[in-house]
Amino acid sequence: MQQDSIFITIDVDWACDEVLEYTIEFFERNAIKATFFITHDTPLLERLRNSDLFELGIHPNFQYLLNGTSQYRDMSEVLENILSIVPEAKSVRSHLLVQSSPILELFKNKGLQYDVNLFIPWYSSMTLKPIKHWNGVCRVPYFWEDDVQCIAYSNGNSRGWDVDELLNNKGLKIFNFHPIHLYLNTEEMSRYEKTKEYQRNIKILEQHRYCNTEIGAFSVLSKLVNKIRGVHMYLEKYRKLQVNFFENCYFRSYIFAL
Repeated sequence: MQQDSIFITIDVDWACDEVLEYTIEFFERNAIKATFFITHDTPLLERLRNSDLFELGIHPNFQYLLNGTSQYRDMSEVLENILSIVPEAKSVRSHLLVQSSPILELFKNKGLQYDVNLFIPWYSSMTLKPIKHWNGVCRVPYFWEDDVQCIAYSNGNSRGWDVDELLNNKGLKIFNFHPIHLYLNTEEMSRYEKTKEYQRNIKILEQHRYCNTEIGAFSVLSKLVNKIRGVHMYLEKYRKLQVNFFENCYFRSYIFAL
């Protein structure tokens, strides 16, 4: 198990403050670093900014442009809006992984350096590493996501909950979680779907939490943190990661540091 290849990201996905704070407090309590991909303004942003544990990226939503219901005129306006909330962002993952060559070019023009829209699942057995896009943006693949795992489990696939099995993969091992799934400890998407209309009502959400330490989004994160703690896998603030693009080059970044 490579100690410099395990990273955690969080797609905030418009979580209410109580749910988001639950996630933040878990990372603070365990002194674990993470990158939060931000979707909206909240007083909790200053708490994240003021901590050495966290980096802020952005999570723009281009989907409404595709279905014709967006309040914004174009992709550039979507990006400018979220960057006005997180102007320091250098990393980006689009909501629903919406991506295209024009979007990648827009990322470059807005000063974003790291795109994390490539999902290559852990069971592919591929050795993942960053790739430098032709426009200079570094594309960083990730291999596990809580909602994808919940969908797979709902479809009868019981693998993907075993942290030891996941950590046996070679190369980058970037885990992605959502505050709402951590709060609910979601194991099947039906649990999440039942709570959609109550996701601003913390008391009702509490009644839908899944109490199981073996499977579920929070269970995986808890077991992962215990593994990390056990081998003292804390990375320094700046980390070199190798990039493949005709020649070897490196980027330095605070992103994904545990």
